[in-house]
Amino acid sequence: MRAAKNLAHAQKPAHAQKPAHAQKPAHAQKPAHAQKPAQAENPAHAGIKPLSGSSRPKAGGY
Repeated sequence: MRAAKNLAHAQKPAHAQKPAHAQKPAHAQKPAHAQKPAQAENPAHAGIKPLSGSSRPKAGGY
């Protein structure tokens, strides 16, 4: 009888429903966060960095 009980336990359908959790649409919206326009301004900041870097060799005061 114990063996039969164990088998039934392994057939727990609740486990089969877990994969459905991975389909949470809320997670699909997370990528949109990565598109934050504020990050688009960061590249502009990085663009200024190279400018100051090029001014270094321009100085030629080495």
